[in-house]
Amino acid sequence: MFYLVRLASALVIAFAYMLFDIFNRRNIPDVFAYSTLAYALVLGLFAGTATVVEESLLVAAIIIGAGYLVYKMGELGAGDVIELAAISLLLFAPVAPLLSIGIPQLGLPFVVSLLLDIGLVAVLFVPLYYIPRAAHRFGAKTLRQVSQRDIIKAVTITAAYAIFLVFLVYYAHIDVYGTAVVLAVMVGSALLVLFQKPITATMVDVVGVDQFEEGDILAFNMMSRARITREKRRIGSFDRLVTRRLIREMKSKKVKDKFPVYKRAVPLALPIFVALVLSVLYGNLILLVLFR
Repeated sequence: MFYLVRLASALVIAFAYMLFDIFNRRNIPDVFAYSTLAYALVLGLFAGTATVVEESLLVAAIIIGAGYLVYKMGELGAGDVIELAAISLLLFAPVAPLLSIGIPQLGLPFVVSLLLDIGLVAVLFVPLYYIPRAAHRFGAKTLRQVSQRDIIKAVTITAAYAIFLVFLVYYAHIDVYGTAVVLAVMVGSALLVLFQKPITATMVDVVGVDQFEEGDILAFNMMSRARITREKRRIGSFDRLVTRRLIREMKSKKVKDKFPVYKRAVPLALPIFVALVLSVLYGNLILLVLFR
């Protein structure tokens, strides 16, 4: 019964994060984020034996520590890190899939399976989420941003996955679940490569310092190395992650230039929620490919 409470709590928390991510422009209120972490910590303290609780706390600490470093690098939102830590505290031990189809979960902590599933979901989610937005924003220019080199890469990736899938079907005898996972990754990977330029352009707005917000990510991939080096020399705190210090320093130096910023970055809480549901129902999706 207590497990069901923790499971329901994880699903509700992940759903709430998803709503904030989508409808509040990826801004997760600090009070909400820290409250969910505190709530998960309290429930996690009663999630098993002392050894299990200690391991759970250690893994959550690792997630927060490693996540903070990735956040400072400008690769992940702080809210995403706290959400993953909270879910890990609530569901640390390996979770038996509700729709058991005979796939061993190898005793992996639930968060490990979840992280792998998030990666798989994100590969398909990103192009399906951004390609329609790119078409709406750029119209016919969307296709003109696709180069011949992008097409060749996409075809090559599709062919490689197709050969891999044929091998899995005829020699490893994977079933419909494993086939669906491979096909989803194949389609997502091909679309990501094919539409990488319009997808990136859709995420980015070119704005001045007055429109910077703490936690924004500067699109270094859309800036030349020469410009990045020049800005670092001019502004000591210049980096991918927009901080209060950076905003304050740029304003004090009256910087009037505009910069590419990921104002429409991936709402990662959505694939996290979808991956959480899939992980609870089916377990580690990669294992569907390996053990059927």
